[in-house]
Amino acid sequence: MLAAGHANYAPVLADGIFVSVTGDDTADGSSFSPLRTLSEAVARIKEASLPVELEGVTALVDGLSAILRWTTASETNNAGFSVEQLVEDTWTERAYVTGHGTTAQKQRYEVRLQQLSPGLHHFRLRQVDYDGRAQYSEVVQVTIDAPMDIQVLPNPARDLVRIYGLPEEKSATLYDLAGRRVLRVTSTGAPVTLDVSSFARGQYFLQTPQGVKTLVLL
Repeated sequence: MLAAGHANYAPVLADGIFVSVTGDDTADGSSFSPLRTLSEAVARIKEASLPVELEGVTALVDGLSAILRWTTASETNNAGFSVEQLVEDTWTERAYVTGHGTTAQKQRYEVRLQQLSPGLHHFRLRQVDYDGRAQYSEVVQVTIDAPMDIQVLPNPARDLVRIYGLPEEKSATLYDLAGRRVLRVTSTGAPVTLDVSSFARGQYFLQTPQGVKTLVLL
Protein backbone atom coordinates (compact mmCIF):
# COMPACT_ATOMS: atom_id res chain seq x y z
CA MET A 1 0.00 0.00 0.00
CA LEU A 2 1.19 3.47 -0.81
CA ALA A 3 1.98 5.70 2.13
CA ALA A 4 -0.29 8.70 2.57
CA GLY A 5 0.93 11.86 0.88
CA HIS A 6 2.53 12.63 -2.48
CA ALA A 7 2.66 9.90 -5.11
CA ASN A 8 4.37 9.89 -8.51
CA TYR A 9 3.35 7.59 -11.37
CA ALA A 10 5.46 6.47 -14.28
CA PRO A 11 5.16 8.39 -17.53
CA VAL A 12 2.53 6.99 -19.89
CA LEU A 13 2.63 7.22 -23.66
CA ALA A 14 -0.55 8.85 -25.02
CA ASP A 15 -0.80 9.52 -28.77
CA GLY A 16 2.96 9.81 -29.04
CA ILE A 17 3.25 12.12 -25.99
CA PHE A 18 4.60 11.10 -22.59
CA VAL A 19 2.30 12.20 -19.78
CA SER A 20 3.51 12.18 -16.20
CA VAL A 21 0.69 11.86 -13.68
CA THR A 22 1.22 13.07 -10.11
CA GLY A 23 -1.34 12.73 -7.33
CA ASP A 24 -1.96 12.63 -3.60
CA ASP A 25 -3.79 10.18 -1.44
CA THR A 26 -7.20 11.24 -0.30
CA ALA A 27 -7.77 12.80 3.07
CA ASP A 28 -9.56 9.71 4.39
CA GLY A 29 -6.52 7.57 3.72
CA SER A 30 -7.93 5.76 0.69
CA SER A 31 -5.62 5.21 -2.23
CA PHE A 32 -5.77 7.73 -5.12
CA SER A 33 -6.25 6.38 -8.65
CA PRO A 34 -4.54 8.26 -11.50
CA LEU A 35 -6.89 6.86 -14.18
CA ARG A 36 -9.30 9.78 -14.22
CA THR A 37 -6.45 12.31 -14.22
CA LEU A 38 -4.72 10.43 -17.05
CA SER A 39 -7.86 10.24 -19.21
CA GLU A 40 -8.49 13.94 -18.71
CA ALA A 41 -4.89 14.72 -19.69
CA VAL A 42 -5.11 12.63 -22.85
CA ALA A 43 -8.41 14.29 -23.77
CA ARG A 44 -6.85 17.72 -23.36
CA ILE A 45 -3.86 16.73 -25.48
CA LYS A 46 -6.13 15.48 -28.26
CA GLU A 47 -8.23 18.61 -28.12
CA ALA A 48 -5.21 20.87 -28.23
CA SER A 49 -3.63 18.93 -31.12
CA LEU A 50 -6.62 19.10 -33.47
CA PRO A 51 -5.72 21.63 -36.19
CA VAL A 52 -9.34 22.16 -37.27
CA GLU A 53 -12.64 22.10 -35.42
CA LEU A 54 -14.91 20.73 -38.13
CA GLU A 55 -18.60 21.26 -37.46
CA GLY A 56 -19.82 18.76 -40.01
CA VAL A 57 -20.08 18.02 -43.72
CA THR A 58 -23.26 17.96 -45.79
CA ALA A 59 -23.86 16.85 -49.38
CA LEU A 60 -26.81 17.53 -51.65
CA VAL A 61 -27.69 16.76 -55.26
CA ASP A 62 -28.16 19.27 -58.07
CA GLY A 63 -28.87 17.40 -61.29
CA LEU A 64 -25.72 15.47 -62.15
CA SER A 65 -23.70 17.42 -59.57
CA ALA A 66 -23.00 17.01 -55.86
CA ILE A 67 -22.55 20.08 -53.65
CA LEU A 68 -20.44 19.56 -50.52
CA ARG A 69 -20.57 22.16 -47.75
CA TRP A 70 -18.74 22.28 -44.45
CA THR A 71 -17.97 24.72 -41.65
CA THR A 72 -15.04 25.09 -39.28
CA ALA A 73 -15.36 26.68 -35.83
CA SER A 74 -11.62 27.43 -35.75
CA GLU A 75 -8.45 26.52 -37.64
CA THR A 76 -4.82 26.13 -36.60
CA ASN A 77 -2.13 25.87 -39.30
CA ASN A 78 -4.75 24.61 -41.76
CA ALA A 79 -3.27 24.27 -45.24
CA GLY A 80 -6.49 23.09 -46.83
CA PHE A 81 -8.98 20.35 -47.64
CA SER A 82 -8.77 17.59 -50.21
CA VAL A 83 -12.24 16.49 -51.32
CA GLU A 84 -12.01 12.75 -51.94
CA GLN A 85 -14.39 10.38 -53.70
CA LEU A 86 -14.49 6.61 -53.30
CA VAL A 87 -13.83 5.18 -56.77
CA GLU A 88 -13.54 1.40 -57.12
CA ASP A 89 -12.57 0.99 -53.45
CA THR A 90 -9.91 3.73 -53.67
CA TRP A 91 -10.20 7.25 -52.26
CA THR A 92 -9.37 9.69 -55.08
CA GLU A 93 -8.96 13.46 -54.85
CA ARG A 94 -11.62 15.34 -56.84
CA ALA A 95 -10.97 18.89 -55.65
CA TYR A 96 -8.77 20.91 -53.31
CA VAL A 97 -9.77 23.95 -51.26
CA THR A 98 -7.20 26.19 -49.57
CA GLY A 99 -7.71 26.67 -45.83
CA HIS A 100 -7.50 29.85 -43.76
CA GLY A 101 -4.31 29.00 -41.86
CA THR A 102 -4.90 29.97 -38.26
CA THR A 103 -8.16 31.68 -37.34
CA ALA A 104 -10.66 31.68 -34.50
CA GLN A 105 -13.42 32.83 -36.84
CA LYS A 106 -16.02 30.47 -38.28
CA GLN A 107 -15.30 29.63 -41.94
CA ARG A 108 -17.66 28.19 -44.54
CA TYR A 109 -16.63 26.14 -47.56
CA GLU A 110 -18.43 24.78 -50.62
CA VAL A 111 -17.40 22.57 -53.54
CA ARG A 112 -19.45 21.48 -56.56
CA LEU A 113 -18.51 18.17 -58.20
CA GLN A 114 -20.00 17.98 -61.69
CA GLN A 115 -20.83 15.36 -64.29
CA LEU A 116 -21.35 12.51 -61.86
CA SER A 117 -22.71 9.26 -63.23
CA PRO A 118 -26.11 8.02 -62.00
CA GLY A 119 -25.84 5.97 -58.82
CA LEU A 120 -24.49 6.18 -55.27
CA HIS A 121 -21.38 8.28 -54.57
CA HIS A 122 -19.31 8.53 -51.34
CA PHE A 123 -17.21 11.55 -50.36
CA ARG A 124 -15.01 12.66 -47.46
CA LEU A 125 -12.66 15.51 -46.57
CA ARG A 126 -8.96 15.07 -45.94
CA GLN A 127 -7.85 18.08 -43.92
CA VAL A 128 -4.10 18.75 -44.13
CA ASP A 129 -2.10 21.14 -41.96
CA TYR A 130 1.14 22.86 -42.89
CA ASP A 131 3.42 20.12 -41.57
CA GLY A 132 1.64 17.43 -43.59
CA ARG A 133 -0.44 15.87 -40.83
CA ALA A 134 -3.97 14.97 -41.90
CA GLN A 135 -7.32 14.08 -40.42
CA TYR A 136 -10.48 12.82 -42.11
CA SER A 137 -14.11 13.82 -41.90
CA GLU A 138 -17.05 11.50 -41.74
CA VAL A 139 -18.15 9.96 -45.04
CA VAL A 140 -21.18 11.50 -46.76
CA GLN A 141 -23.07 10.11 -49.72
CA VAL A 142 -25.40 11.22 -52.49
CA THR A 143 -27.50 9.37 -55.04
CA ILE A 144 -27.59 10.76 -58.58
CA ASP A 145 -30.74 9.89 -60.51
CA ALA A 146 -30.62 9.12 -64.20
CA PRO A 147 -31.68 12.24 -66.13
CA MET A 148 -35.00 12.33 -67.97
CA ASP A 149 -34.81 12.47 -71.72
CA ILE A 150 -35.49 16.01 -72.92
CA GLN A 151 -38.49 16.12 -75.20
CA VAL A 152 -39.80 18.95 -77.42
CA LEU A 153 -43.54 18.65 -78.09
CA PRO A 154 -45.38 19.04 -80.33
CA ASN A 155 -42.93 18.74 -83.16
CA PRO A 156 -43.73 19.95 -85.82
CA ALA A 157 -45.45 22.88 -84.10
CA ARG A 158 -47.37 26.02 -84.96
CA ASP A 159 -47.83 28.34 -81.97
CA LEU A 160 -46.62 26.81 -78.71
CA VAL A 161 -43.83 24.35 -77.96
CA ARG A 162 -43.13 22.73 -74.59
CA ILE A 163 -39.74 21.44 -73.46
CA TYR A 164 -40.01 18.53 -71.02
CA GLY A 165 -37.17 17.16 -68.86
CA LEU A 166 -34.93 20.23 -68.91
CA PRO A 167 -33.15 20.15 -65.52
CA GLU A 168 -33.67 23.03 -63.11
CA GLU A 169 -31.43 26.05 -63.78
CA LYS A 170 -30.30 24.53 -67.09
CA SER A 171 -30.79 26.38 -70.35
CA ALA A 172 -31.92 25.60 -73.87
CA THR A 173 -31.13 27.82 -76.87
CA LEU A 174 -33.02 27.95 -80.17
CA TYR A 175 -31.09 28.68 -83.40
CA ASP A 176 -32.32 29.19 -86.96
CA LEU A 177 -30.78 27.56 -90.03
CA ALA A 178 -28.30 30.43 -90.36
CA GLY A 179 -26.97 29.73 -86.86
CA ARG A 180 -28.44 32.88 -85.33
CA ARG A 181 -29.67 32.64 -81.78
CA VAL A 182 -33.41 33.18 -81.71
CA LEU A 183 -34.34 32.37 -78.14
CA ARG A 184 -32.80 31.23 -74.88
CA VAL A 185 -34.74 29.88 -71.88
CA THR A 186 -33.76 28.63 -68.43
CA SER A 187 -35.73 25.95 -66.63
CA THR A 188 -37.28 26.31 -63.18
CA GLY A 189 -37.79 22.56 -62.97
CA ALA A 190 -41.22 22.62 -64.65
CA PRO A 191 -41.90 22.15 -68.38
CA VAL A 192 -40.84 25.22 -70.36
CA THR A 193 -43.32 26.76 -72.79
CA LEU A 194 -42.10 28.60 -75.90
CA ASP A 195 -44.30 30.95 -77.89
CA VAL A 196 -43.13 30.49 -81.48
CA SER A 197 -46.17 32.00 -83.19
CA SER A 198 -44.19 35.00 -84.47
CA PHE A 199 -41.22 33.00 -85.75
CA ALA A 200 -40.66 32.35 -89.45
CA ARG A 201 -41.78 28.93 -90.60
CA GLY A 202 -39.06 26.40 -91.19
CA GLN A 203 -36.46 24.33 -89.40
CA TYR A 204 -34.71 25.27 -86.12
CA PHE A 205 -32.18 23.69 -83.83
CA LEU A 206 -32.62 23.54 -80.05
CA GLN A 207 -29.36 23.21 -78.10
CA THR A 208 -29.98 21.39 -74.79
CA PRO A 209 -27.73 19.82 -72.12
CA GLN A 210 -28.39 16.46 -73.85
CA GLY A 211 -27.46 17.67 -77.31
CA VAL A 212 -29.14 19.28 -80.30
CA LYS A 213 -32.77 18.61 -81.21
CA THR A 214 -34.46 19.63 -84.44
CA LEU A 215 -37.68 21.65 -84.29
CA VAL A 216 -39.92 22.27 -87.30
CA LEU A 217 -42.42 25.16 -87.37
CA LEU A 218 -45.35 24.92 -89.76
